[in-house]
Amino acid sequence: MKTVRTDRTQLQIIAMITMFIDHLGCSVFPIILKNAGYNYHGSVLEFLIRGVIGRIAFPLFVFLLVEGIYHSHNLYYYILRLLILGLISFIPHMLFNCGKLWDSGEDVTVLFTLILAALNIFMYEKLGNIFLRIGSFIILCVISFVIGSEYAITGIVIAFVFYIFRYKTDKLLLYGGIALIAGSVMITPLYYLRHYGLDYCVNNGIFSLNFLITGAENELVSLIALIFIYLYDEKKKGGKGLPKIFTYGFYPLHLTFLYIISLIIK
Repeated sequence: MKTVRTDRTQLQIIAMITMFIDHLGCSVFPIILKNAGYNYHGSVLEFLIRGVIGRIAFPLFVFLLVEGIYHSHNLYYYILRLLILGLISFIPHMLFNCGKLWDSGEDVTVLFTLILAALNIFMYEKLGNIFLRIGSFIILCVISFVIGSEYAITGIVIAFVFYIFRYKTDKLLLYGGIALIAGSVMITPLYYLRHYGLDYCVNNGIFSLNFLITGAENELVSLIALIFIYLYDEKKKGGKGLPKIFTYGFYPLHLTFLYIISLIIK
């Protein structure tokens, strides 16, 4: 029996579709279902859309980031393109998430996490000294925490694991899975720590085992993405990826589209 394999184009499509469905689930769907008298929040439907389908997207985008780094002819320009895309997407992201051009309490777009993850890999390649590598990693993690980029430190770590074990599929699955689980445990406490401070987290049990496990349950479904990554074959015919103008334009355009639709149907 022939093994089904995925290519870069297919991973891009899966990542985009699952992200789009996730964003539908926190914008258009709640309004439509509320107007129809259905209690969407806390429902099985919300769990399936946001808790299952939506969680698949991020690990795939991180893996595609690493693939892009490997296949990039010039890493400087690759990171610069990501930065430009992040700046372009800043306002669509803010409008989509909080309905305003700027809100200091809102996390910045996940694209800045991908930029910092790419910078970490870039610094790892350029710096031969282990202490400089560790130092640059810590600095980038601190920056991600301070600016409040989505997935923050966990995204940087997951990208680095995918990068290190790219040609070792079994280890990529093992350590990638461990990184995703660790990220699932830490993502919620890091969010509370940034937005409410250390005293709040200590006094409200944010670092308690029970809270960590409860928070992780919402993110562990992201492990499903490892199945698609395991099946990935970069040499598969026809799998060179979607046109760059589409892959780069999709993120800000789909956020803008969903924001406008939400305004119309309210």
